[in-house]
Amino acid sequence: ILSLFGFTVSFFTGDLSRGLAESLHHDTLAIDLVILAAFGGCYLPLVQSLYSLAPRYVPTAEVACVKITEAVWGPIWVYLLEGEVPSRSASAGGAVIVLAVLCHS
Repeated sequence: ILSLFGFTVSFFTGDLSRGLAESLHHDTLAIDLVILAAFGGCYLPLVQSLYSLAPRYVPTAEVACVKITEAVWGPIWVYLLEGEVPSRSASAGGAVIVLAVLCHS
């Protein structure tokens, strides 16, 4: 549902058409579509299923703490895979989230 919403918003704002037009000038369109299909069709449903099953085995508050750390892992993965350095505010926000999760545990 979230992917459909994101696609709809990007379609109506014109971001989708600009992104596709830009991608046609590069050779990465095919591999990007494969990665998109893998994440949207396999990875995301698997993660959401595991988050749905987790409260059976772990307290719900701890599951929520783990889910919150997704905001921390995003910039880390982008830095590791793309080399894009997160801003100071993103780093500070990530540190606050990690500190809150550690204090809760």
